[in-house]
Amino acid sequence: MKMQIVWMLVGSAALLVWAGMAKAEPQDADGKRPVGPIRARLLEKFDKDGDGKLNKEERAAARDTLKERIHERRQEFVAKHDTDGDGQLSPEEKKAALDSLPPEVRQRIEEHRQKILAEFDTDGDGKLNEAERQAAREAVRERIKDRLDRNDDGKVGPIERRMGRRAWRRHRSGGSDAGAPKPGGE
Repeated sequence: MKMQIVWMLVGSAALLVWAGMAKAEPQDADGKRPVGPIRARLLEKFDKDGDGKLNKEERAAARDTLKERIHERRQEFVAKHDTDGDGQLSPEEKKAALDSLPPEVRQRIEEHRQKILAEFDTDGDGKLNEAERQAAREAVRERIKDRLDRNDDGKVGPIERRMGRRAWRRHRSGGSDAGAPKPGGE
């Protein structure tokens, strides 16, 4: 259960970061787009037509590669902690895997797990069934979209994606305004 939440969070974060980086952005005054190191790697690997942006097919290829990488890392994690070799993590193996993580990571996972359970465990059994997990995924997607959609048009445009990436970078580097509310006061 805890590992499912961890992988759901990893996947959601990776897709959010990728989605923000992979979309085309407006060009600057010189006609050149600002390119950070991650975007540069994405373009180098997936920009097959060399136009400096990812078209629909190129974005799909990047997304598929990201999903494959997440799947591979998950399989590696399971293989590393699957002591009985059955291809799955038993509750004991999951606990051992969680215990192998650094304490600060375990604490964040447990805090987030409790928060998710408090909100989405509608039957009160202390774990999420498939319907509850799906509701949690949808809520996370909506919250991400709501946080990024600063002009409340129901879409996340290129400028909003760029602002979201900047806020995420500030948050990751210890900045304080990653969760800044939309203008107008939410």
